Parts: sequence; C-alpha cells; structure tokens
Amino acid sequence: MRASIPRYELFVYSAVWVVSFIYSFYKVFEGGKLLTNLTYYENGDFDEPLLKWLPLKDVSDYDWELWTTLLLRLSPFILLHLVVCERVRYLDPVSIPICHALITVGALITIFPPESTFILIIMLTMFLFALLVRSKLLTWILAVGLLLSVNFFSKYIFHSYSSKYDDITLTILCFEWFLLKCIDFTLIEIRTNRSFLQKFMDLLGYAFYLPCFFLGPFVPYDNFKNGLYRPYEPWTTSRLKAFIGSLLRAFFWYWFFEIASHFFYCHAMHYRVNAVVHLGLWTLNGVGLCLAQFFFIKYIVVYGGALCIARAELYDVPPNPKCVNRIHLYSNMWRHFDRGFYMFISRCIYKPICGSRKSSVWRKLVASFYCFCFVFLWHGIDRTMLIWSTMNFVGICFESLGKSFLKTPSFKRVERTLGSENTRRLEAVVCSPLWVMAVISNYIFFGDYDLGMAYLGQIVSANWGVLLFVFMIGYCMCQISIEVINWETRRHSLHAKS
Repeated sequence: MRASIPRYELFVYSAVWVVSFIYSFYKVFEGGKLLTNLTYYENGDFDEPLLKWLPLKDVSDYDWELWTTLLLRLSPFILLHLVVCERVRYLDPVSIPICHALITVGALITIFPPESTFILIIMLTMFLFALLVRSKLLTWILAVGLLLSVNFFSKYIFHSYSSKYDDITLTILCFEWFLLKCIDFTLIEIRTNRSFLQKFMDLLGYAFYLPCFFLGPFVPYDNFKNGLYRPYEPWTTSRLKAFIGSLLRAFFWYWFFEIASHFFYCHAMHYRVNAVVHLGLWTLNGVGLCLAQFFFIKYIVVYGGALCIARAELYDVPPNPKCVNRIHLYSNMWRHFDRGFYMFISRCIYKPICGSRKSSVWRKLVASFYCFCFVFLWHGIDRTMLIWSTMNFVGICFESLGKSFLKTPSFKRVERTLGSENTRRLEAVVCSPLWVMAVISNYIFFGDYDLGMAYLGQIVSANWGVLLFVFMIGYCMCQISIEVINWETRRHSLHAKS
C-alpha cells in the first residue's frame, strides 16, 4: 500500500480529473449535435427516440444492438434453464450436465442455423480426443489451429451455410468462448485419473452452461466444477434478494445506456474521425473516454446478467468488471476488467511458462509475450488488434521492469531520501506516460485504428503546453488510482480481520 497524501492535495487531483472528464463528455455532447446539424452522419446511424421529447438515438454501436437482441431472444431459454435445472438438481444432481447440454443445444438450433451446432460438436470431439490421449501439446495445436482457421477461413466455414452477417458474427463469438472452456477443461482434466465418461459429462455440463455460453464471461473450470453436482439448496430470502438486486442492476445500466445514447453520439462520431479532429483535442479525447465508458456499461449489462444467474445457482464466478477509467496500471486493467479472461491467460499460459513465483523478470516477459500472442489470435487477426496487443505488451514490459527496479538497493536509497509521500508522487509522474499510452491503446481498441491514430497524431503534433497539460491530467489520474488501490486494500484488510 502506498503512503497517504494530504487531503487538500488529493482534492485538487480529484477536481482536475473530474472536471476534465465532465468537460470531455460535454464536448462530445456539443460536437455530436453540431455534426448532426451539418449532416455528417449516415441514415443508419440514428433511430427515433424512445420518448418523443428525447433527441435522436445513436444506434451505430453494432455490438450493443446485436448483443441485446440476442439476449432478448435467449431470455425464454434462460428462464427455462433456471427453472428446469433447479428442479433437476432437486431430483437428481448427476443429470445436470445433460440438462445443460439439452437446453443450450435447443437454444442454438432455434436461434442459429443447425450447422453452427455441428461446428461446436466437432470442436468438442477434437478436445475429447486430446483429453483421451492426455496431450497438452495436442490441446494447444488444436486451439491455435482452430483460431487461425476462424481468422483466415471464416468465409469458407461460416459463409458456406449462412449469408446473415449477424448469425456469422454471433457464431464466431460463441465459438471463441466455447474454445476457451474446452482448452481450460482439457488442460486440467488430462492430469486426473477419473473415467473418460465422467470427464465427458463434466465437459458437457461446463461447456454448455447457457448463461455464459453465447456472450461470456469465461468462468474457470476449477471454480465451476464445485457447483456442478452440488445438492439442491432451498431458495432463501437473502438469496432471492441478491438475485433480484443483481438483475435490477443490470436492467438499470441497460436503460442508462439506452438513454445516454440519445445525448452522446460517440459511436456515430468515431466513424467520422476527420470531422471530430476539426472539433479539437478535447472532443477527440471525449469520444475515446465516452466509448470506454459505454464499453464498460455494455460489459456490466452482458456479464452482470450472466453472472447474477450463475451466482443465484451458487456457482463460484469471477467478480464484475471494474471501470478502466480509474485504473492506471496495465496489469490492473487486465486483472480487473475481464477477470475471467485474465484468469484463463494467467492459469493456462502465463503461470505454466513462468513456473514458480520467483522466476526471473525475463521469463515473465516471455510468458507475457505468449499471452498477448494468444490475446491477438483470440480477438481477431487484423491491424487494430495487432497494434492494441503490441501496445499492451510493451506497457506490461515497462511496468514489469519498473517493479523490478523498485526492489533494487539503488531505489531503496532513493526512497529513504525522498520519503514515502514524495515516492508516491514520483511513481505517479513515472506512470503518467504509461497512462497516456494506455489511453491511446484503449482508443484503438474501443474506437478502431483511425481514432487511436488520430489521437496519437494530435498528441505528437501538439505544443509543449498541451503535452504538459495532458501529462498533468495523467498524473492526477494516477494519484486517484493509487488512492483507490489504498482504499480497497484497507477495506480488504478490515474484512479479513472481521
């Protein structure tokens, strides 16, 4: 835990960050209206408002429209899953895997072409063979081979039976989540001596778990398996309240997203980067921040809904994502946003390569390199993902080297000379450039290559006064992030003592 700083100093940092954040959002609101009046947008970018008194609604976020439509179509099957699985668990918990498989395959066949189900069954069979021969090498050959096939031959695999872009996109997304579960299960179960039939049943129950099947999140098998065959437990008042409360939270953020789309046109604006650049750096930065915030809300809705059902069924699942706009370290962004995916790359790739916790920093960097190679393959082989993955890897490298330097005798002497408060200030200064790089990489991920490069171009071509101001905002954000980490550490300590 870092040293505390005076409250007035923390107040100044918070004020600078909050005012900058609000002003950036205001510039998006203002710029969106201006570009609407100048007819920069296309007809498909907007739809009629939910209420007559609201402005037009930005509907150009393809993922949001696609995912929420799918969730609506899935809702009867999820309700069926919850009711039937609880009843089956009451009668015969051993039959839960069959229940999972039947309901999920029923949803697959109803919503997608039958060929999509056939592709997933072929993938399942491949990993069952790797499980049968107990080969880690074959498991990874299959994983990488399947990802390469999806990236380079999706036109021949999926377009051969469907011309609907939505069906193909969702099938690929489902394919990638399914692949993670097959890899994780196989790498764990090849070490056990249980019967092949029991492993097959467990894989059915794990891989075909409906709430997390189509849109994630990833739940590690080690967490999931303890709840798969658990005996039925009656629903208590507290359990029901927690379930309803979590669902209402997801519904609240869904409607927040919908209403906010009437005022902040960041999704439509990021397709018109040249026009946004002319509105100034504040607007360009605001579009990136706005996209990041909307992206976070999307995951709160999609992941939050799935995880609240899993928790209601008493599965041990990862926590909900944390907002990236208050995290300054690359490692914490990965650790706390998509926590299930982080647990996958950590347990299946990073730790097996690193070995012990005392492994050298160079071995850790090699492990990180392989992790980001997989991240790049899994998210899709294109220019945007390559640059984003590379920037994240470089950021992790700098952070790892920095942490190693903090343990050296030379830095310990500097720390004693400066004192704890000034050491914290020095850390925030050093982390500010990394935060700026993280912002650019996030803008590339959330808003595509053009937005990230436009922001980078504006930063590089700016005068020293603008650069100093940008890094000052980054410094304030780093201080806020450090204070939040301190607060969370104290809270966890209090919970541990109680």
